[in-house]
Amino acid sequence: MKKRDFKIVFLFIDIETDDSKGCGLDTYRSQMVTFQAMISAKKQLIIHEPKNLEILKAKLENNTLVGHNIRFEAKFRKHHFGITLRDVYDTMMAEQIIQ
Repeated sequence: MKKRDFKIVFLFIDIETDDSKGCGLDTYRSQMVTFQAMISAKKQLIIHEPKNLEILKAKLENNTLVGHNIRFEAKFRKHHFGITLRDVYDTMMAEQIIQ
């Protein structure tokens, strides 16, 4: 049997939205203020006021994403940037399940 080299990449992601008009958690009306991603403790990415995430689309769609309230972020990214999150681990949902 051959030894296989499995490379699993987890991206820890978070977004911050502008809540100054009371629509910070509205998927369709809110605006992203900050996009954050972390691959490891030494590799962080912070983009302030992102207008386009096209350069990250493949990474976001083809890796396992870990975050809190990913359901909101998935809808937000799909609506504003056309990015479909496929493999996600939502820490908020996990916490609700184990309670």
